[in-house]
Amino acid sequence: MKKTALITFMIVFISGLALGQSPSVDQILDRHAEALGGMDAIRDFKSFHYQAKIQLGNLAGSAETWLEKPEKFKVKIDLAIMKMEQGMYEDRIWMKDQTGTIRDMAGIEKQQFITEFQLGSYNYLLDPEIRQSFTFVGVEEFNDKGCYVMDFQPPGGDKFTIFFDTLNYLSA
Repeated sequence: MKKTALITFMIVFISGLALGQSPSVDQILDRHAEALGGMDAIRDFKSFHYQAKIQLGNLAGSAETWLEKPEKFKVKIDLAIMKMEQGMYEDRIWMKDQTGTIRDMAGIEKQQFITEFQLGSYNYLLDPEIRQSFTFVGVEEFNDKGCYVMDFQPPGGDKFTIFFDTLNYLSA
């Protein structure tokens, strides 16, 4: 497996050298959108709800996420000894802590939530302003795959590094 990934990485790297450049940010994002089903499918999706079991160290619990476009987003985490909800409705970004206190988020937690929302809603593919929040970093191996590495920092959000598989353009 590692040998195949290394060969793939080398082919992409050498191809980039031969051509003198890697794909542009827009080309990578366009191919990523196609890998997700195409821009029409992404544009047409309006809401989702999913549940997952999670494990954080020795803590086990559940996580739920809801999204309704354009700007309703909620994340609920229950680890038995710790419960948390975060949400966004229009311009308000809030948090409900384990004591049940609701407050507006600020600082880094707000920035991280904004970035999470932009990624979860696929706005980074649909909104031209958000799309400009990407910076191409390079090509490297990640999880035994050749990947295009890009930094993403939406307006008001926190910086997040994303690895796109060089073969299928999905997040690695």
